[in-house]
Amino acid sequence: MSKKITFLLPGSSGKPSGGARIVYEYANRLANRDNSVSIVHAPITRIDSSLKMLIKAIVRYPQRILDKSFRPDRWLQVDKKVRVFWVPCFYEHFIPDGDIVVATAWMTSEWISRYSPRKGEKFYFIQHFEDWDTSKERVEKTWKLPLHKIVIAKWLRNIAKQLGQSVFYIPNALDFHHFFTEVPIHRRKPNRGAMLYHTHEFKGSNYGLEALEKVHRINQKLEMDFFGLPAPPKNLPPWITYHQNPSQVKLRNIYNRAAFFVAPSLSEGWPLPPAEALACGAALVATDIGGHKEYSIHGNTALLSPPKDTDALASNIVKLIDNNELRFRLVINGQKLLNQFTWEKSVTAFEQALYYSCY
Repeated sequence: MSKKITFLLPGSSGKPSGGARIVYEYANRLANRDNSVSIVHAPITRIDSSLKMLIKAIVRYPQRILDKSFRPDRWLQVDKKVRVFWVPCFYEHFIPDGDIVVATAWMTSEWISRYSPRKGEKFYFIQHFEDWDTSKERVEKTWKLPLHKIVIAKWLRNIAKQLGQSVFYIPNALDFHHFFTEVPIHRRKPNRGAMLYHTHEFKGSNYGLEALEKVHRINQKLEMDFFGLPAPPKNLPPWITYHQNPSQVKLRNIYNRAAFFVAPSLSEGWPLPPAEALACGAALVATDIGGHKEYSIHGNTALLSPPKDTDALASNIVKLIDNNELRFRLVINGQKLLNQFTWEKSVTAFEQALYYSCY
């Protein structure tokens, strides 16, 4: 039986975002299962937005209406059956009536908690513990709201348990039609790697760069491809090539050139780039955090090191460069593990969670 499902996404999706990608992937696939799916964006995201934030949002609101830059069309294909809206704020008046309404961030959960039953059964899709732009206490309060909760990682499920909350655990999935091995792993330069660059502190890019500089002092032949949305960081050494906002095809090419992928984050929900790189044949060198451990088992599918420990991270990179047999084994085992994270499985579980909670 089909349902009317509404997702609330804060801000616009004009630029690539892992969290937004996952929401749109679910929307596309749920629509293809005969559900009526809407995604609502708004520039005013917080219930308690400051006057400065309100003025900025109001100024930019008409522009995005005209150029449709709130949509992700430049980097992700949206199914024609999915309705995408840009509204002034998440006030109930602007939200379509339906059977199910889904918050996708801590601020949208606060809005949804106040909606009338006309908007549908209330859900909270949790992709991270989002305390980077608000307090830990406020995030925890949203986890305790009377909403059905879906988490994407076991470490998030553990937090929910500590807070006395029951949740559905549905891990992310990969599109193996877009991310796959084109260049055989034995034909890659062992000293060539790749890394996502991000300006957020919790992404750990500075620690990754510091570790790579230590590796370069040992191995002058080290070559790296960095990619990301921001402009390239200043004073990048010549052995690092930076790719700003690469297309999906370009990104797959970067992954397929890399013998290894460096994932130095301090915290992640269920990160896509390391998994995409592994699917494309790059061995993982990652930090030992909950998000990475969804598919990274030390010594089996990846080499893990403590967050911020650049010596340990550098040592693991050197091990992979010097040991092809180890690198091949990590990739082969990692890809076998990744194969279980299919969209068919995740969407089926997501749909069942929505339907089950409606009865």
